[in-house]
Amino acid sequence: MNTLVEISNKITQCSQDDRLEIIISLRAFLFDSPVHYWIDFTYSENYENDLIICQNINPNLFKKINEDNIKKIGIKPIDLFLLPRNKKLYLINLIEEIFEDFQLKVVYDKIRLNPLYEDNLYMFIKEHQEQFSKNIIQTYKTRNKDVNYLLEEANIEHQIYETCFLLARKNKIIDYWINIWGGTTNYKDATLIEHLIIKWKHI
Repeated sequence: MNTLVEISNKITQCSQDDRLEIIISLRAFLFDSPVHYWIDFTYSENYENDLIICQNINPNLFKKINEDNIKKIGIKPIDLFLLPRNKKLYLINLIEEIFEDFQLKVVYDKIRLNPLYEDNLYMFIKEHQEQFSKNIIQTYKTRNKDVNYLLEEANIEHQIYETCFLLARKNKIIDYWINIWGGTTNYKDATLIEHLIIKWKHI
């Protein structure tokens, strides 16, 4: 098992060797989100093309991509999972410093598999509309509209201590959302279907 010092040294070495995709995947695991999508627009010559490649990747395959990246430097997912919270935070801060030094434009599309997160990708697309086609903008605008409507209907209250009922309800909402926007179908369909969101008041 890798120690904190060993992992830190490997992160630093990756930054020096310009192997930034490994650092990005490491960050995903440190946030306990190995399946969450990420797109590196830093050196991109075509934002839309990079986005399309990412959005058409199956979630299970994206997890494998992140796992394969960290294995390149001899780190296993369990090494990061077992780290105490304070050590994870140390590594996250180290990675954030590297991101800042390299001025990386990395966008995490966490909302794709969990509607309870912020829609950072849509915000990025809105800020760089000149880089994307109308179809792409409309796709993510529709997704953003769907998630806002879903959360409004679900009416999830933020509580310090969550009950089993609330956790179960959140899991149902996440599962339902993944069935709509977690796969690749709606991203490949340029015309998009109109989604019928379930009324969550009775769940």
